[in-house]
Amino acid sequence: MQFNKLNFNLDSSESWLILLIYAGFWLYSYYSLVICLIHTHKQQRIAENLELEESSLDAL
Repeated sequence: MQFNKLNFNLDSSESWLILLIYAGFWLYSYYSLVICLIHTHKQQRIAENLELEESSLDAL
């Protein structure tokens, strides 16, 4: 399948497929980034809680 930007029109099913794949790729990339950031934030909170618990046990 050869794609020419000059012939891109929304009447063609081929153009819609390319647009759908492009949008899907960016949505999945954004979703993955958000999930990764949430996971990293949770891991940092867990590490901070462990450090607080260790420091409170050391104080006893």
